[in-house]
Amino acid sequence: MVSFFYDPFKMGLVIVSLLLSLGLFIVLKKYKQLSFKKKLGIMYAHMFTLIFPFVFFALFQGCQAMFNNCSQLGKILTMLGITALISLVFGVFLGPLIYIKRFEKKSIKTDNAAKHWIHNFVKKHAIKLKIENPQIQILNEAKPQAFSIKYVKSQIFITLGLIDLLNRKEIEAVLLHELGHIKNRSSLYKFSVNLFKLVSPLASFSTFHKELSKEEHLADAFAIHIQKTNKNIISAKRKMNAFFKFSRSVS
Repeated sequence: MVSFFYDPFKMGLVIVSLLLSLGLFIVLKKYKQLSFKKKLGIMYAHMFTLIFPFVFFALFQGCQAMFNNCSQLGKILTMLGITALISLVFGVFLGPLIYIKRFEKKSIKTDNAAKHWIHNFVKKHAIKLKIENPQIQILNEAKPQAFSIKYVKSQIFITLGLIDLLNRKEIEAVLLHELGHIKNRSSLYKFSVNLFKLVSPLASFSTFHKELSKEEHLADAFAIHIQKTNKNIISAKRKMNAFFKFSRSVS
């Protein structure tokens, strides 16, 4: 283990990777007018360069445990390539899928009446909007929550707690809100920001909450535009906020 930290080449790679990660974060924080695709690219590049040193260190330690010549330049370059590949797979593909699967495990496999009309409602509006019909996932969770993800496929997650708390028009407003996120591709951005918060210790210094707040207002406006009224989305949010306020007061 000690030899790793005393090797100038290895430590140089670690330092360069961490400095790149910091630089990418500064770019993300400073240039707020970047396009959606560029922001996502920089965000995932930041996570990749942040994960890289830890994967490289773990692989080197494993190699040292089995062989005596891991310090040779050829071996180091091979491990460097493997590390880059593992970091890329985890940061861009595997990490997001693990995040999604965590919620899919809570999904109720049922054809109840609520899921049936929710599915039909979402399908009807997805066709009108000319977007992919999202898969509906009803979560066995008491907290009233709803969110959408578009990674490999579009999905809308909605909890039993939300279905029990809201009336039908309010649920429809929430579903339209999530469809607005999917249409504007902000669901992927929200998901990436949440993943970024889990991976990066620098996330607390970011201003993503302001951008996410803007996206929330746009999604609300979309639901209001379709329903021709703002009373349903306002009522839904009021009920949900009251639930969480009450939960905090008794906890």
